[in-house]
Amino acid sequence: MMDNLNKLSCQGVVDHGNLRPIPEVQMTQANPEERYFLSLINADRVRHGLDPVQLETHLNRAAESHSGWLLRTDSFSHTGSNGSSPGDRVQAADFDLGSSWRVTENLAYVSIDRDSSLQNEIQTLHRLLMNSPSHRANILDPDVTHVGIGLEVGSFAGSQVLMATQNFARTTGHLEVDVAPGITISSLDAPDLAVPPPSKAAWQAHVVTTHETAAGTAGHDDIQGSTAGDSLSGRGGKDWIAGGNGHDVLRGGYGRDVLLGQLGDDRLYGNAGPDRLSAGYGNDTLSGGFGNDLVTGERGRDHLMGQDGQDRLFGGLGDDRLEGGAGDDRLFGGAGGDVLAGGSGADQFIFKGAIGLDKITDFQPDLDRILIDKALIGSDLGRFVNSQMHETSAGVIIELSSGNRIAVLGSNLTVEDVADDIFLF
Repeated sequence: MMDNLNKLSCQGVVDHGNLRPIPEVQMTQANPEERYFLSLINADRVRHGLDPVQLETHLNRAAESHSGWLLRTDSFSHTGSNGSSPGDRVQAADFDLGSSWRVTENLAYVSIDRDSSLQNEIQTLHRLLMNSPSHRANILDPDVTHVGIGLEVGSFAGSQVLMATQNFARTTGHLEVDVAPGITISSLDAPDLAVPPPSKAAWQAHVVTTHETAAGTAGHDDIQGSTAGDSLSGRGGKDWIAGGNGHDVLRGGYGRDVLLGQLGDDRLYGNAGPDRLSAGYGNDTLSGGFGNDLVTGERGRDHLMGQDGQDRLFGGLGDDRLEGGAGDDRLFGGAGGDVLAGGSGADQFIFKGAIGLDKITDFQPDLDRILIDKALIGSDLGRFVNSQMHETSAGVIIELSSGNRIAVLGSNLTVEDVADDIFLF
């Protein structure tokens, strides 16, 4: 039988500054019994027209820790260790409260029957919680999106019981969603994908003294190609080199250069320095060289190579090939069927909007990251991992909305390898 339930703590939206600082602890994944409890919660939420809640690893840790503390201290209260509140405890578990958040908590316990299974006890807990108006309100709260569940067996008031803590929450902060055993998917801030076109006026204001010339000098040169196929080199200085019409070859030389292919099938080489390379129209080849470069393909079937440095590669329109090279690179294919190779380093492969059918050729588990816009996945991450990610002999296929797809190539890759390195923005 179950003792009477304690009064719930429904805090609503609370200012983050009201919480006491508590040392950070690690996150936790739910066990099979806690996942079964989740299934009962979500079955009732769906029956009432609500979205399912998802397990969150830091909420799991907070719930598990409190259940254990209740058993160790023979207590049954929402006031926990060191006088902590539910909000204090989820903060202590490193749950990111963001600028706006909500945390509520259910507590319950039931005697165990020692039949080697906790399924009956969990069913009893859920039924009694749903029969209590205040606890039912927490379970069916439309304003929460995630939950942490902590089930612990131990001695309480002289009996063996199953102690349960449920922490329901919503936050504008980052999340670590407990999708399945061994798989978590995190959220993060949206990457900066705004790449304004190169501004000649801004370049001139930056370098001040410029030289309009047909060939590079040791200074800051403004070099403009003709309608023919030109070969233009900047040499020293911070140069502005525009190919114009024709199939051009542009070389930046030393310095922070701006290279514009413009029309034609061009070849752009940044060489040394943190350069800005922009392909323009045509099927172009762009190589950043040494330095932290920004390379954009724009229109056409382009080949973008970052080489050394921490580079940003944007394919733009067309079926592009992006190669990060050495360094921690960010690769964004854009629209079209793109091939992305991060190279060595901790790389980020970014997917937003209409990406087409893209391939990642050299994914490194536990080092590289795959950043995907939430709009391409949907809200049910469990369904996404179980139904939209598939292992094949060539690698892992990620099916996204509206016919978009990512093929993460590698004969030994598993869904778990890839899913653990997916981050949503």
